[in-house]
Amino acid sequence: MRKHQSINIRQISRNWAEQMGYYRFLENENVTLSELVRSLSDDCEFHLAKRHVLAISDTSEINLQSHAGRLSPSGLGVVGNNTDVGFYIHPTLVLDGESGFPLGLSTVKLWSRAINHADKHQRDYQNLPIEEKESYKWLASASSSKRCFEVGGAKMVTHIGDRESDLFEEFATVPNKNNHLLIRACQDRRLLGRLLTTHVVVCLEQALQVIKWYGWRWKIEQLFATLKKAGLNIEATQLESSIAIQRLTILALSVAVRTLQMVEGSDNTQLSAELTFCQKQQQCLLGLQSSVEGDTKKLQNPYPRGCLPWATWIIARLGGWSGYTSGRPPGMPTLVHGLRQFESIFIGWKLALDGLVYTR
Repeated sequence: MRKHQSINIRQISRNWAEQMGYYRFLENENVTLSELVRSLSDDCEFHLAKRHVLAISDTSEINLQSHAGRLSPSGLGVVGNNTDVGFYIHPTLVLDGESGFPLGLSTVKLWSRAINHADKHQRDYQNLPIEEKESYKWLASASSSKRCFEVGGAKMVTHIGDRESDLFEEFATVPNKNNHLLIRACQDRRLLGRLLTTHVVVCLEQALQVIKWYGWRWKIEQLFATLKKAGLNIEATQLESSIAIQRLTILALSVAVRTLQMVEGSDNTQLSAELTFCQKQQQCLLGLQSSVEGDTKKLQNPYPRGCLPWATWIIARLGGWSGYTSGRPPGMPTLVHGLRQFESIFIGWKLALDGLVYTR
């Protein structure tokens, strides 16, 4: 699915047998969520060596209420409004600390609440051990990301979270020589609206750098937007079991990261198109280039062949972007639409390249 940049099984399947193969894979009880998450983590490792990276975690709900009548209730619970059914995801998006470019996902946590989910007062929430609270997800994400960062050779990690992650336990367990925290304050303290960090901040330049890092937290919101209606529309899936949808969600997160990389790297010619497109796909893109370019210089692809912006420009044109640099750059919906168009073209291109044999 990552190769196709789509989660629409009917669209990416070349035939009925392949379509059934995708469905069987998603329904296969031997395909564990931890294995799929590990695959995401392994991909992320390759880009971490000697970098300072930002590990940005956040939570989003996958609302499946519109499918409640046909879905098996197993694995589902109530979501934000305590009425609709679905489940929660808590991914950790890894960015380059210098440029803010997305490098991948170090981990993903999934869980569901009970259908009869009690409120905090009923559960005596304040007196529960941290391991029994949903807020434990912040500590668990940092812990399960540790292998990715160590194996990948990251030089330093800054874990970034919103107000919900302002926990004593996180400050007590996560920071060390190579791991720092950067969190928006929630608890009542003697400070005036400042961010909390374990980084040394003794001058204006360091303070501005910390603020810049936290400002990049919005990129995980972009990731969620791409996963949902603005892009892949995971909540519209027609799969019939919650565990299959959870497996699909992890695969979809991988696709969403690739789309985010295209947006973020749309003008960085130092980035290779191989981050998103294999060699055959790049050959197909090269063949398409003349068909999406215009007659004037302003509508020619301005980027060197083989870099990520070169590929992104072509995909954006397929998605309906005007191509004029004076206008707005292509956004997530445009790129997602362009990728869908490209995948349909690419399938036909491969068939033509390999040759078609008809038998009677």
